[in-house]
Amino acid sequence: MFVIRRNKDFFTARSRAETITYAENVLLRLNDPFFFDSTAMQVTPSIGIARYPEDGRTTSLLLIRADEAMYTVKQEEKNAYRFK
Repeated sequence: MFVIRRNKDFFTARSRAETITYAENVLLRLNDPFFFDSTAMQVTPSIGIARYPEDGRTTSLLLIRADEAMYTVKQEEKNAYRFK
């Protein structure tokens, strides 16, 4: 089971396939340019994913593992997702 943190206090559980689809959709949407004062801008998100219970059994440990995966993406390529 995978847990998606949508904001500070809201988590949802998903299968691996649903998690991949969710992460890919987030990347697609955030890759669309947006405009600020007529200037086109774009973000390159880095998404870290942790699995329950494989990567941890507590919220704090899962967040640590997801952060570790996210920092791996930031160092290696950006604009992607990684499982821990």
